[in-house]
Amino acid sequence: MSIDKFAATFAKIKVLRGPRFVDDNGTVTSPGGASSFEPALYLLGKHFGDLLSEKVARELLVDWNLEKIPHKVIHQLPKK
Repeated sequence: MSIDKFAATFAKIKVLRGPRFVDDNGTVTSPGGASSFEPALYLLGKHFGDLLSEKVARELLVDWNLEKIPHKVIHQLPKK
């Protein structure tokens, strides 16, 4: 489903165009598909540390640098 069709179908949801994923108070959403590895690596880093997310990215042959990935964090919960 295209982002325009999704926005029209679910009019009550605020659809953000631009970020590849959004962390809204611990709920992470993304458009899915091929870009699903980005929020997955983000969550690995958030919960288990950047070293693990970087290691997994290397194993997947992914150039992972969170600072270069368009994303949005809303009401970030404190790290445990």
